[in-house]
Amino acid sequence: MFKKILYIFIFYSLAIAIKRQDIIDVLDNYNKAFKNADYSDIVNYFDYPASFNLQDKTIGASGKFKLKL
Repeated sequence: MFKKILYIFIFYSLAIAIKRQDIIDVLDNYNKAFKNADYSDIVNYFDYPASFNLQDKTIGASGKFKLKL
C-alpha cells in the first residue's frame, strides 16, 4: 500500500513539474516575441475574449483581427 501511494505521489510531482515547465516556456516565448516586436506572433499567446488597458481606455478584443488593431 505504501509503495502504491509513493508511486502516485512521484507521478503527481513529475506531472506538476512538467506543467510548470510548459507554463514557463510559454511565458518565455511570449517575452521573446514582445522583445522582438513580432506582433503577429504575440497575438497567438492570448485567449479570447481578451482585454487590456491603455492610458485612457480599456480595449476588448474578441478575436485576432481586433487584437491586431
